[in-house]
Amino acid sequence: MIQVRHLTKNYGNGKGIYDISFEVGKGEIFGLVGPKGAGKTTVMRAVMGFLHPGYGTIKVSGKDGIQNPEFVQRIAGYLPARGELPEEMTGMQFLRMMAKMRSMRSVEKAMRLCRHFSIQPEVRISEMSRSGRQRLKIVTAFMHDPKLLLLDEPARGLDLLMQQQFLKLLREEKEAGKTILLASPVFEVIDAACDRAGILRNGTMIAVASLSSIRDIKRSAYQITFQSEREALRFAKDEEEVREIFGNHVIVCVTGALKPLVERLADYEVAEFAAYPQRLEEILVHYYGGSYRA
Repeated sequence: MIQVRHLTKNYGNGKGIYDISFEVGKGEIFGLVGPKGAGKTTVMRAVMGFLHPGYGTIKVSGKDGIQNPEFVQRIAGYLPARGELPEEMTGMQFLRMMAKMRSMRSVEKAMRLCRHFSIQPEVRISEMSRSGRQRLKIVTAFMHDPKLLLLDEPARGLDLLMQQQFLKLLREEKEAGKTILLASPVFEVIDAACDRAGILRNGTMIAVASLSSIRDIKRSAYQITFQSEREALRFAKDEEEVREIFGNHVIVCVTGALKPLVERLADYEVAEFAAYPQRLEEILVHYYGGSYRA
């Protein structure tokens, strides 16, 4: 559904995106994950046709997206990371305006989505909370039943309950065959929603991996508790895959078989050995080889 090849947009001073390539299959939810400034929004805007890249190609549903931005914008639902709503309007007035712009015959789906997200559409936008405005933006992206959705930081400002409602909506849209490109710095959203993720940092794609493979990596981390801090330090000094050490506890990642690690531990005084549940953020540190948020 989406095919991006060697996408480059150089703004100068080290800012931009460089040689980005990935594909999103029909009916797939693909995540772009990375910290602020990683290039997520630039990629999303390029795919939508809102900016012209300096180099590279974009195909959407078989068409050249760079040469046919109006085609992409017609078939897609877009949620920008930033963007103001007309505060003088009510939610209902805004939704009807958007429906008219899209030549929609009905706002039935918009009303259903408002109920799903507990939105009171008769309320003036200026009186809505930050969360209420974000939920209204989500409704706007989904209301015309597009077959392609590009969602930039969709969970911004949502509380835990509304995040769960949003994830439920994503699952329903996926089951309906929709293709979704989702950008977020929130690891839990990517982990819960996506089939695969492209990991961005400083404008480059560090890796593309399935979430199932990332979860497999997550199961290969272990916490070792030694009899003393001295033993923990002695072990950590010679072990390449140590991720963290605190007191007499060491977190170690195993990329292959567990047996070699167990055999090495025979030379140490170990009090406890247990699987360590890693969060997606810790896995990203593995790809970056340093601090993820840096």
